[in-house]
Amino acid sequence: MFSSRFRIAGILTLLFPVLCCTNNTLKNGKRVEVAGIVRITGSTPFTEVIITDSENNDWYIEARDAKKLHPFQHTEIRVRGTVRLTEILLANNKSLGIRRSLSKVEVLDAIKAEKK
Repeated sequence: MFSSRFRIAGILTLLFPVLCCTNNTLKNGKRVEVAGIVRITGSTPFTEVIITDSENNDWYIEARDAKKLHPFQHTEIRVRGTVRLTEILLANNKSLGIRRSLSKVEVLDAIKAEKK
């Protein structure tokens, strides 16, 4: 009985990452839908359009698609686009994370944010 508990615990330990941690991982070139608030960051002429989703992930919009999202600043929006993932490296070659970018963006919905 004691050893069967350890076997079950061992099996669950091995299966835990497979059962709990698998998700639809993002891949370059995959078409995805993203919903969030449109923000414009930076200073002219070096501005960037970003959509921040409900999980606080920033999705950078490629320059050729950014102009079509400028009118939606401070607006909740849902878009479809093609993913491009780029690793952010520091000067010492240490990874800071992944930058999520969208290209070929098409606007699906827009809900104007209420003024407070």
